[in-house]
Amino acid sequence: AIASRVTINSNEYLAEMLPIYLPDDDDTTILAGAVVSLKSPARVGKQFNALQNQTTGFDNVLAISDKMKDVLKQAKRMAQLDAPLLITGETGTGKELMARASHDASMRREHPFIAINCAALPDSVAEEELFGFVSNGQIVKRGFFDEAKGGTVFLDEIGEMPLSAQVRLLRVLQTREIERLGGAKTISLDIRIIAATNRN
Repeated sequence: AIASRVTINSNEYLAEMLPIYLPDDDDTTILAGAVVSLKSPARVGKQFNALQNQTTGFDNVLAISDKMKDVLKQAKRMAQLDAPLLITGETGTGKELMARASHDASMRREHPFIAINCAALPDSVAEEELFGFVSNGQIVKRGFFDEAKGGTVFLDEIGEMPLSAQVRLLRVLQTREIERLGGAKTISLDIRIIAATNRN
């Protein structure tokens, strides 16, 4: 197919031309005509966006080396599990990309993917941000774990998380339950936790 821009009645279109060839009497191929499809730029944009939205999971992760291909193969298997997942690697090696791909390739893909940079969480508010906060029996903040209901929580640079929050996180991993700060009610969680660190 051949594509070019054309203007008709001052409106611009993308014209896709598909030539049609037929055999002549002496079996030589001749151009018999063409099918022309006109699409507005907006329509082309919608098609492009739709195509991008269909590209999920590990389709956007490129692997050239044999080692990286093995990592991808293993990651695709791990994505189907619901157990906590730890991704290790140096800064800039694509740990969040792998976490997002794992979420997109899982049964939780229709639910939220919440990424939290643990290194950027101040110690004073880390537990409130993660677990939520209750005052006088009223919910002041739901917390990231509560907001990710049905989806995935990605804890980036988990090694930088304050120790007090790590202790509470251990209970989440063991029981899949949380208690908001200031509250006594136990909340069951339906989430998957993916963590990443550049530490050994």
